[in-house]
Amino acid sequence: MKPETASNELRGDWHERKVTYLSECAKDYAAEIEEATNIDKLHAVLDKWRRLVPDAVEKAKGLSNKDWQFVLLHKKDERYGEETSDLAGEILIPAVLLVVTMTARRFQVPWGAAFIRLREVKQIELRKGAWYRPTP
Repeated sequence: MKPETASNELRGDWHERKVTYLSECAKDYAAEIEEATNIDKLHAVLDKWRRLVPDAVEKAKGLSNKDWQFVLLHKKDERYGEETSDLAGEILIPAVLLVVTMTARRFQVPWGAAFIRLREVKQIELRKGAWYRPTP
């Protein structure tokens, strides 16, 4: 078995992507989540992105199709914000995507450049085949 390395590669069974300085993974992920109109499609999307959104994958394991339909219907309705967040917050805004996006916006750089730099300074780390925020 090949040892794990901290390269920029995000590999899935049938999805392969390499993060470059100009990658916009958060936008790509959000677009694909938007197209996941049922729980099976959601799991398929998350499987493609599992190395970058392990918290979303874990949260989706206990989610029913009925709950996912509720989230899709009410995710932009502030009256249901808390309930939607409890059901699928980690799916809609995974931790690594959030921290990289915030960094990219703060420093006005592309998403991929922020990801690569955060990896270099160990603000995100590869553990068990997926990218996580470091544990304190």
